[in-house]
Amino acid sequence: MRKKTPISDKDKRLFREATKGTAPLPNHDTKKVLKLDTAEESYGYRRQQASTQQKSMQSFDVINPTLLAEDKVFYAQDGVNHKQLALLKKGQYQWQARLDLHGYTIAQADECLKTFIEQCQQASQRYLMIVHGKGARSADDKPLIKNLVVQRLGQHPEVIAYSSAQPADGGTGALYVILKRQK
Repeated sequence: MRKKTPISDKDKRLFREATKGTAPLPNHDTKKVLKLDTAEESYGYRRQQASTQQKSMQSFDVINPTLLAEDKVFYAQDGVNHKQLALLKKGQYQWQARLDLHGYTIAQADECLKTFIEQCQQASQRYLMIVHGKGARSADDKPLIKNLVVQRLGQHPEVIAYSSAQPADGGTGALYVILKRQK
């Protein structure tokens, strides 16, 4: 391991002069991922639960799986700035929190999504990424979690816009989301 070289007084003074009048950037926790607080959070367990829950999908009437895995989605409330929407679609916002719903059952994903948005609101985090997956392993190759997330976000009063992510961020298996500003 390398030893730290002490910073000379001259270098400290030069640094202070060079950064005079600037402010530090806000510290955003971009690696925050919501996890279930149970011992049953392993991927294998969630996959097994998801496959058994798909059979009882008819009782979960809030989802109408009309979106396919490759479908791009976009939503914006009236009055949202067009420049803001263009930046959202291009993935040019630095997202402040991320939720990965791979392997969750529909009920678990629904609850996690609600909790995640509440936590982000409380932390004044407006720019989010939600990874829902493309549903490649679900029955009939229908992306059930994607359909759930899109429907829930469209109904949520704090969500002002969302868009499918860029390919580097998950493409049609993820969404960029903007929440309303907290007052």
